[in-house]
Amino acid sequence: MKNNKYYPFDEGDIYYYVTDEQIVTSVWDDVSEEIYDMNKNKHRYFHTYRSAYAFQLMQEMRKSIKQSIL
Repeated sequence: MKNNKYYPFDEGDIYYYVTDEQIVTSVWDDVSEEIYDMNKNKHRYFHTYRSAYAFQLMQEMRKSIKQSIL
């Protein structure tokens, strides 16, 4: 927590997020905090690759189901 703000990770923690159907691995730092503050609802952050992968699979399934309905 910095300046009474809560961040999901501490500096130096490895984290993952899904974007453009890719799983991105990063290390939490000051830039991560700036991005988090600007885009809180844009990315879902994960502590493990496995949970990011599961989220990515769910997103792909939702897209597939949506396309088959249309």
